[in-house]
Amino acid sequence: MRDNFITKSSSLARLLGGVIDHEGGVVTVDCGLPTDTFTVIVPRRADSGTAEIIARKVGGFTSSPTPFALWSWDVDDAARRVLAACGLRHTETHVAMVADLTKPAGDEPSVAGLSIRDVATAADVLTYGAIMADLFGDHPEGRRVRGVFERLSRLPPESYAGLRMVVASVADEPVGIGCLFLGQGTAGIYDIVTREPLRRRGIGGAVFAHLLTLARESGSVTGVLQASPDGQGIYARAGFVTVGEVHTYEPA
Repeated sequence: MRDNFITKSSSLARLLGGVIDHEGGVVTVDCGLPTDTFTVIVPRRADSGTAEIIARKVGGFTSSPTPFALWSWDVDDAARRVLAACGLRHTETHVAMVADLTKPAGDEPSVAGLSIRDVATAADVLTYGAIMADLFGDHPEGRRVRGVFERLSRLPPESYAGLRMVVASVADEPVGIGCLFLGQGTAGIYDIVTREPLRRRGIGGAVFAHLLTLARESGSVTGVLQASPDGQGIYARAGFVTVGEVHTYEPA
């Protein structure tokens, strides 16, 4: 799961002209734009052996200053002390979930009038970015996320190696998004978002099921995702099991 996240983040950063650095088990992905959604630090472990490296990477971003987030798996008390000493505060916890995609899939849920299509044009990329940006409301990160997708919209979709983005629409009105990142035998599911007025109508579940179908068709044997506590039940019913937690940290 962590490797899929790192590879996805790194692939997007390369498209944006960013920089990826691997040092002592700490991966730093600077997408080149001011956004903590796509500029990340990912330590394979956060302990006394990596504390100096993490502190240096954090210091490089905070001295710029550049928005970023640190994503860490398997955080224990020692890791919390290391990250706090690096000037970071815990902001979110997600549930790490995994599924065996070789097992038979259930039927895709049906939502009246809903169609789901691959992102295939510059306009589709901008639509995807707009729906994702809406998640942030009036926070500056929403504007930053739009900027990322404006940059991506200038590139041919075939350049998004391993990334399958989809847009869901009702009566030609875009209402939701989701994406799949295909790694080596592993499919990561990300960005399942439904526009606020249309939530709790099954649209997110339909997008999720569609992405699972694409993952199986790709030959992936393992599905991975990071779920909010609210979404955990939907994914569990689709065969995903909880294997841990994913923690997000930002500058204090």
